[in-house]
Amino acid sequence: MGRNTTLWKVKNMEKIIRKIGIIINIIVFIILCVSLIYGLIARFTSLSDHINTTKSQLTIVIAQSLTGMFVTSLPLIIELKGRRVPTIITISDSVFIFLASIIGEVFMFYYNVWYWDLIVHFLCSILLSALWLSIITIICKPVDGKYSFSPFYIALSTFCFIMAVGAVWEVIEFTIDSIFGTNMQKLMVESSNIFNGGNTFENLNGTDAEIATLFRTPKGYRYALLDTMEDIVVDTLGAILVSIFYFIMFMKKRFTMQQFEYTKKK
Repeated sequence: MGRNTTLWKVKNMEKIIRKIGIIINIIVFIILCVSLIYGLIARFTSLSDHINTTKSQLTIVIAQSLTGMFVTSLPLIIELKGRRVPTIITISDSVFIFLASIIGEVFMFYYNVWYWDLIVHFLCSILLSALWLSIITIICKPVDGKYSFSPFYIALSTFCFIMAVGAVWEVIEFTIDSIFGTNMQKLMVESSNIFNGGNTFENLNGTDAEIATLFRTPKGYRYALLDTMEDIVVDTLGAILVSIFYFIMFMKKRFTMQQFEYTKKK
């Protein structure tokens, strides 16, 4: 009787957490919609002349909002299709998008808090690790209801997936900067008097002598490199820590692959 009561409480708690995760997901999606509307209005009207945000930054807000809306809508679509999204995916997805797209871009934490980008990259490792394990459960079907993956394989494959996505993201930043003229890679020093607002298609402010002087210093010629390498280093650190964590949790059987399955609703 006592065991049945405990199981009922556990299942009831899981349902509550799942509902909370979906609610958070919906709230973040709505905020992203508002952010997109704000970004579009500010970017393509005279409003941009009266706020402390450059057109380059507004372009990134629009891109981040669209990306965030797509990512946060996926769990909702899957739920509507009759499958349960792992709770860890729903919650970590929503929290990451909220911190990266809304707090980071809309509230400009990326520009006002120097370590914010590093925090987001580290949190991204957690989201990607859960996403990867969910992908494994989709690709590899269980045998007799069990997955025959060793803790070492789970840890190693998780590390490789996080690093691969981190590398692809740096390519995406380069591509967006090249196409839209933004400054996601920190191609231009933003704290200098030569900064032109973040548009890589326009000339820098200042005289030729001032520009040449800046880019002969480490702050000038290493600015973009340091931004990219800091991201990669944090991705690597996050991947190592998350992989070790999963290795220990699966070794001690605290985690199971079933926790990351997209199960059918009953």
